[in-house]
Parts: sequence; structure tokens; C-alpha cells
Amino acid sequence: MQNDMRRRITLTNSAGDGSDSAASASQIDGGWSLSTALALIVRRRRFMITMVLGVAAVTSVITLTISNKYVSNASILPSGAQDKMADLKSLAGLGGLMGSDENSSELFPTILASQTIRNAVLARRYQYHDDDRPESMTMAEYFNEDNPDKLRRALASITRTATDKKTGVVSISVETEFPELSQGLVLAYLDELESFNLTKRTSKGKESAKYLAGQVEIKRLEVESAEDSLEFFQSVNRDWAASGSPEVQKMVTRFQRELQVKTVAYGFLQQQYEMARLDAQKDVPIVRILDSATLPIEKSSPMRTLIVLAMTLAATLSSIFWILASEAWKRHTTVSDSDGYQTLSAELEEAFPRLHRVARRNSQSVDSLT
Repeated sequence: MQNDMRRRITLTNSAGDGSDSAASASQIDGGWSLSTALALIVRRRRFMITMVLGVAAVTSVITLTISNKYVSNASILPSGAQDKMADLKSLAGLGGLMGSDENSSELFPTILASQTIRNAVLARRYQYHDDDRPESMTMAEYFNEDNPDKLRRALASITRTATDKKTGVVSISVETEFPELSQGLVLAYLDELESFNLTKRTSKGKESAKYLAGQVEIKRLEVESAEDSLEFFQSVNRDWAASGSPEVQKMVTRFQRELQVKTVAYGFLQQQYEMARLDAQKDVPIVRILDSATLPIEKSSPMRTLIVLAMTLAATLSSIFWILASEAWKRHTTVSDSDGYQTLSAELEEAFPRLHRVARRNSQSVDSLT
């Protein structure tokens, strides 16, 4: 009976201790406020300052190891008919069916990004100066890469092309570690674009001229054949002019009429062919340079000051988060350990009451001695 009474008293005390601990934990958790956080940050300011300065120093050293980059720019005037409804057609899904004029400069960015142009640019050797020392290098040597696919991707990564939607002006820029190399690459792009337009790019005028050239040749052969037929018939009937035979006269008239028709057709096609040739020359989209490739003086990247400031800000926020998170975890762990110890003590007392009483007496003896 006495054991049961003691057990109830012990459990009651344990419950009371748990409530006190919970109240204490609630008081600790409820203590988070702006002033508490600021006080904690001020108390751990050395850690925060050390972390921020360390990150800023490391970032500064890293940015100093990054080579400067220089961008050369050029712009091309529009040519051909500009499609003012290109955006609307694209939204409607009609871009492929109702595309822009094939002779328009709107195709220049696509041509510049083609494998043909990139291969031609990569095949060149470029002259530039590195600290007043003349250098010569191919892009394979610049990228230290021999794989053609990787070389084209590397060249694409340093090249930018765009078209102004309002004016139609096409811009191209290249960024490398050397100003003259960037300029040389832009000039190479422009040269290859003009060469492609003059030698490989087809137009409606060229196709029409090509077709008419074939038709003119066919009609020329037909005229020659009609002339030969008439000449042969007249040679066989040498006195056809004085002959009174109506059959001979009819055949001569037929051969002459056929020759005349073919001659007229041949002359008409010849005239159309000459006009198509002139139109084909007009259809060639001329690369009209608005701004030639610039020689950059100031670097385009890296923005070292901006990078250091951004990393410093990130380090400051990270250190504040770390301080608050570590303090919250410490408080949570302390409260959890206290609750767990009280629960374990109550369970042990219930399972082993005698052993618990002996342990308590020994603990009280030790406390009295101290």
C-alpha cells in the first residue's frame, strides 16, 4: 500500500516536473523576437565578420584569376521586304507557311548560325596582339579542342546575333580574351555571310533565270531543227519557187510558218531570260554594313566589383541564417533532452521501484556531502 502511495507521489512529481519543463521550453521558444535575434547576432558578430571577410577575400582572389573578356560588335542594315506581321504569324503557327521574304535580311541570323558559316569561320587563322606581342592562332588552338562538333558549340557560346524587330537591323557580337581576335571573328562572319549570299543563296529570280535558260536552249534547238528541215526540203526541190506544184508550195509554206513561230517563241524567251537575269541580280541580298566590327578597348567581363559585393551580401545573409538556425537547434535539443530524461526516469521508477529508491538515496547522500 505504501509502495503504491509512493509511486503515485513520484509520478505526480514527475508530471509536475514535465509541466515545468514544458513551460520552460515554451518560455524559451516564445522568446524569439527581433531584439532577441539582433542580440544574438551582436553576440556572434566575430563569427559573422570572419565569415564575410573570408568569403570576400576568396572571391576577390578568384575573380583576379579570371581573364578579361572583350566584345566586338557590328550591325547590318536590313534588305529585302520586311514582314511586319512576322510575330503575329508566329503566334498563329503560320511561320512556316507564311514566312518572310526569302531575300530579306531577316534570315541573316539563321545563316550566321549555320554550320556552313561556322565551319568557314573556324577554318581561318587570326592575327592579334597579346601585350604588344604579335600572335597567330586558329580557333581550335584558342579553345584547345579538335572535335568539330565541340568547336562549333564553343564558337556559338561566344557569338551573339539578334534582329531589331522595329528597324530590322541585324547585330552580331563576339567575345574573346583578346580585343583584336574578337574583331577578327566578327569581320570573318561578315565576309562569310556576303560570300554565302553571292555564291550559294538562291532566290526566286535566280530560279526563274535558271528555268528560262533551259527553255531558251530548247527553243534554240527547235529553231535550228526547223531551219534544217526547211533547208533540206528546198535542197531536194531546187525549183520549188518556179514549180507550179501546189503540194510543194504548201510544204514550203508550212516549213516557213513553223520556223517563224519557233523564231518568235525563241525571241520572246530570250527577252524574258535577260529580264530574269537582271531580276536575279537585284534579288541578291547585299550585306550593307551599318557599323563595322569595333575594336574593344574596355573589358566586358568579369564584373569583379559586382561579383565581390554579391558574394559578400550572400555570405552576410548565410552567416545570419546559420547563427539563428544553430541557436534554434541548440534550444530545441536542450528541451528535447530534458523531456526525454524525465520520461525515461518515470518509466524506470515504475519498472524498478526499489532500484530507483536506492539510487535516489545515494544521490541525496552525495548532494548532502557536497
